[in-house]
Parts: sequence; C-alpha cells; structure tokens
Amino acid sequence: MSSPYHIAHIGLKQGLHTFEYTLNAAFFAQFNAEFHPNDTLQVTLQFDKTTEHLYHLTFDINGTITAECDRCLADLQLPIKESYP
Repeated sequence: MSSPYHIAHIGLKQGLHTFEYTLNAAFFAQFNAEFHPNDTLQVTLQFDKTTEHLYHLTFDINGTITAECDRCLADLQLPIKESYP
C-alpha cells in the first residue's frame, strides 16, 4: 500500500516511534466524507512497538473544523484538541 498514512509496522524496531500527519479535505475525500476545504487537523501518533505483535498507539489531534450552527445555520469554527490512548 502506497499512502502517506501507511505505517510499515513490520519493519519497525521495538520502541517508541512518532509520526505526524496533516488531515485536510484531500485526506477525507479518500473516504467520500465531507470536510470544509479550509479545515486542517494535525495528528501526532505515538507508536510504541513493545513486541513483534503488540503495539500501543496514542493519537493527539489538534485543529479547527467548520460546523453549521443548529439555530442560524451559520458556519462555526470549532477547536479540536483530543488525545486517544
């Protein structure tokens, strides 16, 4: 698989590895998902390979997305800051 989001985990040595990604409209278009063209999310992945078949992943996601207000239908900029261990 040739993708900037593919991790060749089989070739990685044991230990902690850090990967950084920028998710934008081009990324979400691969999944036929709508995403505002000006929105960008920065993702930092901490990939801890503890054994040959055991991994611990932590995703830190930061950025801003555009959402529609339920009351007035205006665009709102919503900050995103999440961590998923």
